[in-house]
Amino acid sequence: MPLYEYLCRDCDKPFETLVTASRKAECPACQGTNLARLLSRPGMVGTASARADNCGMPSRPTCGGGSCGCH
Repeated sequence: MPLYEYLCRDCDKPFETLVTASRKAECPACQGTNLARLLSRPGMVGTASARADNCGMPSRPTCGGGSCGCH
């Protein structure tokens, strides 16, 4: 299910919500529908460009060969 980030233009609060064909986005704070959809950064974990010194993985990966991106 798609998870989208929105900014409510009525109360100026950011939030994220699941949106489906039968469920439309609504601000949880004021129930407003005057929303701006925000551009989200993808949350990629274990990409090939991850560096072992700042990726948060153990120094010896348990994935069996470094395929998680932490070499």
